Amino acid sequence: MADFISEYGFLFGIGTFMIAIFPLAAYMAKRQKEKFKQAAMQLGLQYNEGIKMPLLGVSDWNITGEYEGSQVFFETIRQGSGKSKRTYTRFRAYFAQPFNSDLHISREGLGSKLMQKIKGKDIQTGNPDFDGKFLLKASPEANMIPVLSRPDLQQALIKFFDDFKGSHIQDDAVVFTARGTVHNIDRLRTILGEMTRLSKMFKA
Repeated sequence: MADFISEYGFLFGIGTFMIAIFPLAAYMAKRQKEKFKQAAMQLGLQYNEGIKMPLLGVSDWNITGEYEGSQVFFETIRQGSGKSKRTYTRFRAYFAQPFNSDLHISREGLGSKLMQKIKGKDIQTGNPDFDGKFLLKASPEANMIPVLSRPDLQQALIKFFDDFKGSHIQDDAVVFTARGTVHNIDRLRTILGEMTRLSKMFKA
């Protein structure tokens, strides 16, 4: 009898904990959404509700609109598994026109070395100080070399990647993934301001 009480008492305790934790998690999620709604209003952007897709690690909301002359998008995402699962805020600032050249720019590192082996040699602009810092990919390369060889863009890229770790450039946008949930309005203005300034420099 004592064993029965001990076993089911433990299960009852777990059940009580789960019943208590779910409303708390829902309350915290609701508060977070309210903060992002307020941030969207202050930034002059649109807060959008969507379909919740927890298995994909994507939030059921996003913020979109025009900021300082560029279209922007951001949302929270969950990456990893188990205890290593973390929340990030992912931002995009879109170019006026995509390059349609399969463009990819990232910092040189272990991941970029692997990509280089998979996709082949990266683009060389003729500036070794710049080329040594970045993995540059595009197809056809000839379309992007004039753009990537501009000294003003190279300097802007070096500064941006120094200031915003976890960034990359894709064919249609500047992308930055920040650790944690970013809803502080001053931090958001800094991130979006720097991203849109860089995005507007990508012109054919």
